[in-house]
Amino acid sequence: MPIPLHQQTLDALEAKGVNSKIMSPSLMDAIFNFTPADHVKAVGISTSSRPEYGGKSSHSKKILSEVMDKLGALGAETSLIDAKTLNIYECAGYYSRGQTECIFPCKTSIARQDDAMKNVYRALLENDVVIWATPVRWGMYSALFKKIIERMNCIENMQSVFGVNLIQDKVAGFVVIGHEDGAQNTAGLMAITMSNMGWTIPKHCMCYYTGPSDEQTELDDERIAENQVHELAENLAESAYQLAVKLTGKKKKFTAPTKTP
Repeated sequence: MPIPLHQQTLDALEAKGVNSKIMSPSLMDAIFNFTPADHVKAVGISTSSRPEYGGKSSHSKKILSEVMDKLGALGAETSLIDAKTLNIYECAGYYSRGQTECIFPCKTSIARQDDAMKNVYRALLENDVVIWATPVRWGMYSALFKKIIERMNCIENMQSVFGVNLIQDKVAGFVVIGHEDGAQNTAGLMAITMSNMGWTIPKHCMCYYTGPSDEQTELDDERIAENQVHELAENLAESAYQLAVKLTGKKKKFTAPTKTP
């Protein structure tokens, strides 16, 4: 019987001289205590900091929701995380103190009980597909996405230093929306990062919309409605789902439980 991932993590830490007893049972449960599914599970993570007002939300989050709906229609169980609502602390740079100082779960999550990065860690481990969404900010992904991936250094470090592959047979895709040039560059940088951490990138890995060179983003609802981004969203969902099925062997479709009156 395969050794559970949480036990692999604890054993690997001890083998490198790290006291695994610093991990509280409640933190380990919050991240690792989930039941594997026999169908594809997919999570969308919005990293836009734009607040909702006047009944309108982030355009990247809106297209992300569209991708998740399409994944659901294909047979995946879906969920969505709005990262701007989470209390996530900055990376404290433990790696700079020594290779074995950067561990999973992150020492910031260990030290701060109110750190919601543990919710992201669990989602990344539990789901077969993750779709990231970001606006373009000065030719780059959002500061919130950057903050999150810095807190994911520990995932890569567990692989390269401790020999534990936390991410295996999982798929990552990207939604990029903005009024500045650089959508493909932004998605490419995101793809390289996710690939280095263990995710597999599908052939149609991104959907994007780049508006005209003006600042009238309030007009984007009309512009996006007529844009090919919807076709790209469908291609992304299809590619991500089919690759997840191939990697995991999970061909069963998700059926939502019937609600009792």
